[in-house]
Amino acid sequence: MILSRRHNNYCQSNEPRNTMKTHPILACTLLLSLGTAPLTLTPVRAQPTTMTISPDHPEQLRDALLAAFKAGQKKVVVPPGIYSIPPSNTGSNLEFADLKDFEIDAMSAVFSMQDNSKTGVYFNHCQNVTLRGATIRNATLPFTQGNIAAIAPDRKSFELQIDGGYPTTLDDPKAFDSNTTYYIFDRVTRRLKNNTYDYGSSGVARLAPDRFKVSFDNALGNEVEVGDFTSMRGRGGTGLHNDNCTGMNIVGVSIQSAGGFGIFETGGDGGNHYDGISVKPGPKPEGAKADPLMSENADGFHSASVKRGPTIENSMFTRMPDDGIAIHGEYQMVRAVEGTNLTCQRPWPGTPYEVGDRIAWVKKDGIPGGEAVVTAVKTLADNLLPPLKTDFRHFLDNKFFFQLTIDKPLDANEGDVISNLNHTGDGFVLRNNTILDHRARGLLLKARDGIVENNLIDGSSIAGIVIGPELWWGEANYAKNVVIRGNTIAHCGYATTGPWSDQAGALTILGTGDSPDARGHSNITIENNSFVSNDGINVVLDGLENSTFKNNKFLNAQQIENNRGKDRGIDTGALVWINRAKNLQIEGNVVQRVGAANTGLIKTSEKASAVTGIEAGIRVNGAKSVSVQNPLDLHYMGDGEMRREVRDPAIIREGDTYYMTFTMWPFANREDNRMNLVNNGSSPGIQLFSSKDLKTWKPESWLVKAADLPENSPYKHRFWAPEIHKFGQKFYLIFTADNWLKGEYNQEGNWGAAGYAFVGVADKITGPYNHITYIPQGACDTTLFQAADGATYAVMPKYNIFIRKIDLTGLDKGVVKWLGPEQQIVSCDNAGTLMNDKPRYLEGPWVERVGKRYVLFHAETFDNSYWTGVSYADNPLGPWTKDPRGKVFEGGHLNVFDGPDGRKWFSYRREQNAPDRGIPATDPMDFDAQGRVVTGGPS
Repeated sequence: MILSRRHNNYCQSNEPRNTMKTHPILACTLLLSLGTAPLTLTPVRAQPTTMTISPDHPEQLRDALLAAFKAGQKKVVVPPGIYSIPPSNTGSNLEFADLKDFEIDAMSAVFSMQDNSKTGVYFNHCQNVTLRGATIRNATLPFTQGNIAAIAPDRKSFELQIDGGYPTTLDDPKAFDSNTTYYIFDRVTRRLKNNTYDYGSSGVARLAPDRFKVSFDNALGNEVEVGDFTSMRGRGGTGLHNDNCTGMNIVGVSIQSAGGFGIFETGGDGGNHYDGISVKPGPKPEGAKADPLMSENADGFHSASVKRGPTIENSMFTRMPDDGIAIHGEYQMVRAVEGTNLTCQRPWPGTPYEVGDRIAWVKKDGIPGGEAVVTAVKTLADNLLPPLKTDFRHFLDNKFFFQLTIDKPLDANEGDVISNLNHTGDGFVLRNNTILDHRARGLLLKARDGIVENNLIDGSSIAGIVIGPELWWGEANYAKNVVIRGNTIAHCGYATTGPWSDQAGALTILGTGDSPDARGHSNITIENNSFVSNDGINVVLDGLENSTFKNNKFLNAQQIENNRGKDRGIDTGALVWINRAKNLQIEGNVVQRVGAANTGLIKTSEKASAVTGIEAGIRVNGAKSVSVQNPLDLHYMGDGEMRREVRDPAIIREGDTYYMTFTMWPFANREDNRMNLVNNGSSPGIQLFSSKDLKTWKPESWLVKAADLPENSPYKHRFWAPEIHKFGQKFYLIFTADNWLKGEYNQEGNWGAAGYAFVGVADKITGPYNHITYIPQGACDTTLFQAADGATYAVMPKYNIFIRKIDLTGLDKGVVKWLGPEQQIVSCDNAGTLMNDKPRYLEGPWVERVGKRYVLFHAETFDNSYWTGVSYADNPLGPWTKDPRGKVFEGGHLNVFDGPDGRKWFSYRREQNAPDRGIPATDPMDFDAQGRVVTGGPS
């Protein structure tokens, strides 16, 4: 059987554009189709009796693996290391055909492709093959990036300064199409800039070795500014391709810098399993200072015309210039009908049906017409019929024709479409995946009998989830029997915000065609999902029947106006818009803190019928909306001057008052040339500030003051990271300090750069804090928390993060006891996350109990930035699992407190937007149904 596919090159776009802003969509380049014969593989070359699999002999890798399989081995372990795969004389860099029941264990092996124009790893007609742990990347990036150095007065071109270390081959047609698409990135967040689009170029000219003039047919909008970052699609091949394969197991494989799709599966029986895979940027090129803006050139994962859809679990996708995961079949256009014979056309050679396949017929106006079974298949002459005038540009200039005989007549007409129901990716499972910060849709699904469960989709520029056929793009089909449950869709729809898009909701179930009766989706269950901080319409329900929308939660919706869908008749002020729906049940949904852009919770068009729950299906839970202008209005005296900059701010709420402690200026270690200054050049102590509204702060009292302490006090200098914790009716002050006057005044008999941990206790939050006692084997930034069973723990950063149970009941006697061994709970690395860079060290931990789960925030320091990472556990001693986003919040050493609106809020030192850098700030945070942190900060 032969099925259509898009292979090796990407499609430039599959989203309608505002022609005033963008270049028309460029056609998808199809280097191969399933209509061609299978690729001819180069025979295994004659090799010595013993073939080496070693990074020292990367040229032998493919042949050695094939030789092992031919010799009857079931598993081969590829030793760790970087394998520089030389250019191949086959269609792909590493190409394998007809493998069966075979495992390639490549844990800690990197396959570095020296030819980025070809697919990286290609499996053809393989069955039950496992590839485990490999990193597949291109040695030379198939894209480049830089910043906009100048914009022409007519705004039809800009000058692009390429970042140091990145390719300067933008005018090389082998590397880039001169009409490629450019994307604009925010210079602070480094994700796609809000309210930007796809910018199709009309040409490029070199101005200097690393500087280019990029031209556009239409003037750039004001959203594009000098200083913005930009990247663009280059040419290249897919990272990993499963072609006509069955039962493949791709486990722990990372795709970096792919030239096309990250992972591509096409045709065959499918049922492939992908667990713990990732598509993310690779390391910086040699000599580069900036991280890559993109991870590859197209979709993260793309499944086309596979019989049984993929199972994708525990996987991560970020920074693609297209969809996160796409699953679909293919439409062909009907050209003639004679009884039970259908003459059809398609853009690629071959006949995508076999006898016994089921077809679905859809009328050109979008109404499902019926189904039938294929009884005979016949290939017809190319260019059999002249091109058809149609609004579906995918079918313009099709030249390949075939005829189907079906088991019953269908009242089809020229211009209608059909699809093969046996090859649409039905039965897919998408569970526990993270899709982060990319262009287009997080999930674009056009298949049946699927499960979409517990995924985090954060920062998809168009929509989080879209389910619907696209006749104009030739991708099938309507969906039936799909469950969308327990997912979090956050911060979606922030770019490509033009009113022309019908995929307007953060979640969009979309019909197709123009008929008011175009309802092809059925039995769709949407339940227990969280929609967080999505502006514009949050949900579009169109073209479906016999479906349910229940127990979903909306947080911080529609704070800012977003006109996506306005030109398509969608009421963009609605939280949920319903069109062409029938027998739809809405119940048990909740919204908290809906914004000023909202004009109604549920709105319907006249095309909707039998919808229950329009009035009561979504309720407002009454939580008030509170905003705090950042940075906070806090001033204090430091070194004889009024200061605003702080480090390590920590807020605690007691009653109706908020109290803040922080590291005070100067933020200095012991320096001999400063010992003659006030407080020996140290911070003056720990001062408590209070506020009733989180906005303005006043000094309350000194909790510890250096000038009042005796000379031999072991906590006289460098008061860092003070925090107050309330356990029962007692307040505990924990901080870092030491004594700089004499080493013997310190508990350890010396002094260093990290200081020691101390804890004191008080009956009131304002103090006095008595019995301040040294915590043996503590560390700078040690924090405390109390578990559900009342046990108290100390969490300590010592490069990695450690935990230990601690007994503070003897503190009134100056005694602190450990109640168990110290154990590591979080490591300082990027394993299990979407980060491509590794933190220098971890610090500033804070543990918060949320429901039955524990959430650990920890600060991560990088060469040029400071971020918060998060880990989760059901037990204080672990195991702890890192949030796969890695960098969850820009800023660090935060603490969590009960906010004014019923939510958890957090305080932090502002790290962006000079001159506000260093001034304390606070923002609310939310937790989804799985207990994951979702925050829109920094604000």
